[in-house]
Amino acid sequence: MKLEGSTIKRTTALIKGAPIVRLLLDQYSTAQFEDDHGAIFDSAQNRLTTVIDGNGSFALVTLSDLGGMTGTVFQRNLSVVPNVGTLLVTPQLWTLNRHVKITWTAQASDPAATVVYTVGGLAPGALYAITDVRDGGRGNGRGNRAVSLGTYTADPKGCIRVSMRSGTTANLTYSVIDR
Repeated sequence: MKLEGSTIKRTTALIKGAPIVRLLLDQYSTAQFEDDHGAIFDSAQNRLTTVIDGNGSFALVTLSDLGGMTGTVFQRNLSVVPNVGTLLVTPQLWTLNRHVKITWTAQASDPAATVVYTVGGLAPGALYAITDVRDGGRGNGRGNRAVSLGTYTADPKGCIRVSMRSGTTANLTYSVIDR
């Protein structure tokens, strides 16, 4: 998809229902990706932040987000649904080869928010551990520590679904790893 604008007429395109889109943008263009079910968007060039609320999710993509004039934006096999407020989610690492490691950051606008994360693309019946990396550790100078949130079995479709209360508006890092 090619988008062109000018100093007097910016161009914005709404893209909905497309799991992968190759973009060609100029400095006056923005592509807005949306999903009604809380899908998380990412780019092969740079990490994208997706905004999620009770109405679904969206990500705005500009020339600087692509890291150049062309790039590909796609939906990760991750959906996020908060019960209140807004959530910002940014994929960090997505490895599904021999050893699965999926990592993303999430920041809630409301510390009371309960968030349902659904991670797909996993091996049906396989076990996966989910961790939450918190800053500060135990005050012993070791820095961050991972807190186990449990072990989950992927359903027949290769998905795990976890409901968590953030308890903070800080940026948290979650990971899914195979067991």
